[in-house]
Amino acid sequence: MGEELGRKIEIYISKNIDALGNIDDSALKKFSSDLIKETYEKVHDINDFDVKKTEQDLHRILKSTEAYLRSYENRIKNNGKLSCTRSALFSVGSAITKVMYYLWAGFDYLVFLAKAYNIDKSGDTSARAYVHIIRNCHCESSVKAQNVLVHALEIAKEHDSSFKRNSLYEGNEDRCKEKIISYFQSKQYIRALDRTIAQIENEHLAAILKAVGYRGDTDKMAQEIKDFLSDLKKLDCVKFREKYYQGDLYQESKLCKINDRISMVINEVVRCHKWRHGIENLELKLKNGHNIFDVRVNNDFSKLREKNFNKRSKERTYLGRAMLLIGFIISMELIGRISSGQTMQLPLLCGFIVFGPLALLCGALLYEITTYLVRGAFFIFGVPILLGELSKCVLRNGSMKSLLDMTLSLGNSAFLNIPKDIVQSFIFEDITKFDSLSDINELTLIREQEKAKCTNEVADKVVSTALSAILIQPTTSEQEGLVFN
Repeated sequence: MGEELGRKIEIYISKNIDALGNIDDSALKKFSSDLIKETYEKVHDINDFDVKKTEQDLHRILKSTEAYLRSYENRIKNNGKLSCTRSALFSVGSAITKVMYYLWAGFDYLVFLAKAYNIDKSGDTSARAYVHIIRNCHCESSVKAQNVLVHALEIAKEHDSSFKRNSLYEGNEDRCKEKIISYFQSKQYIRALDRTIAQIENEHLAAILKAVGYRGDTDKMAQEIKDFLSDLKKLDCVKFREKYYQGDLYQESKLCKINDRISMVINEVVRCHKWRHGIENLELKLKNGHNIFDVRVNNDFSKLREKNFNKRSKERTYLGRAMLLIGFIISMELIGRISSGQTMQLPLLCGFIVFGPLALLCGALLYEITTYLVRGAFFIFGVPILLGELSKCVLRNGSMKSLLDMTLSLGNSAFLNIPKDIVQSFIFEDITKFDSLSDINELTLIREQEKAKCTNEVADKVVSTALSAILIQPTTSEQEGLVFN
């Protein structure tokens, strides 16, 4: 009954508070008083007019109402999040999936790095910008930043529409503007730009702006975006408003225009990563005829099988042969030690793995020999052995080790058979959405901070209700009224 009372008060506040936090206090007080009177009547009737018992029950109900109203902020912060148990299981599953996928995609990333080694000497600005993005902006961080940016722009436009619809700009222009600015000066929004825009050099930022259709001076706009990020951090709200939010309309302000350009850039950054990971049906603005755009994560064995030997440079051929030879020798030594049952310390095992199987695989990729067979053999035979040895180093308990071995084996088999587009969707959409929840909810809390403040104030009044004014009265008709301290 206490939570039900709290929900009714919360709904009333939501319907009657404006975007700046203004609400009719007297009407809210009367509404809350009437609700508590109704609750008193119900409890008093249930208790057969036992005043002492009604006092105890009503006090407990009002404490429950207070707790519910005070939980408003926490409910926003935890909106969409899983319980502790489910979150732990989701995190373990996510970690295993990402490790397996990035091992798979790592083969093609090595090829990408090899082909992009001398890209800085190229005169192709689009290709150089593309490589710069892949090297400097982490894929998942970019998708998270995109999620935060979309939410910030959405709630800013919602507030702007609410201000105009309710004529709140009249007489409250500065307060309205500073409310919108608060989203962009939040640590969540700044962190999103630090993960993306701050990592891109100006010349590549200009190339991206040109590719996405910006018609002005791209070099000037690139510098303005960098200055904007700097001002977000160092200027207070008033000075920032004076510089970026002049005029009456948000849609026509410099703040809105720069945010739109930033949104275009981050969207292209995300498309670059998704393109390299082999996700189809993408329109990559930077893409041109340069062969670096053809080096993508290959998710289909049939396509890998169709690949023939490409023309290779002498340096690449010699390096590939050397790595193949070194990797083969050390891999044989590793297999011999494992077969003989020899126990190895974790640092030694890692060294054998790096200079053995991984060197062998790198050589195979550089030399471009039947990549699909190498990758398939690695996941079918190599991964189970390596995971088994690592589990021995991590777990000593026999039953736990057996359970881990079985789980990893099943996971490896499932990974090989499941379509990679499902895995990519899980990593780049579901996991990143889950990881973005905290930042998105914090931005929502900024939007709802006036309502949160109001619910806390009502909670204070509810818990301090003068029960003596109503408890001595057995019926509603005899009650004199409810007062708040």
